[in-house]
Amino acid sequence: MDRRRTLLMIAAGTALAGCAPGRDDGPPQRPAAEPGSARIGADALMTAEGSFAATGPGAGSATGGVRVARDRGEWLIETGPDFVVEGAESPVLMLGDKGPQALLGPLAAGSGRQGFVVPDGLDIGDYLSVWVWCRAAERPVAVARLTLL
Repeated sequence: MDRRRTLLMIAAGTALAGCAPGRDDGPPQRPAAEPGSARIGADALMTAEGSFAATGPGAGSATGGVRVARDRGEWLIETGPDFVVEGAESPVLMLGDKGPQALLGPLAAGSGRQGFVVPDGLDIGDYLSVWVWCRAAERPVAVARLTLL
């Protein structure tokens, strides 16, 4: 776990290394995003990725990829274009270690790219997985174990 946190912090430092010292343009501004609408930019630093796998029968299913990036001073989680969730009522995306722990937000659609800003106060290095959670059944649908890039 300490290695993961260290690597993520190094990646974040590398992403910020291009800022000129003494220059103060203020923090990067990003308009408030609707859940699922944040997008990872072309210049973002990709730090981890994973693929969703079912957690068991009963709460639906989800497949496809997910990635983690540092972009314009924020941590972002984005599902891939191949992402599909089926049979889950009111699904949400969450971060977790051995289970879902931190809510990112509701899924806006049952498929495709959807991006979420990691809320302030959450340490991305504390989480090893991205979860699709079914609120109606109060059960996990799928989990993507993250691999550092």
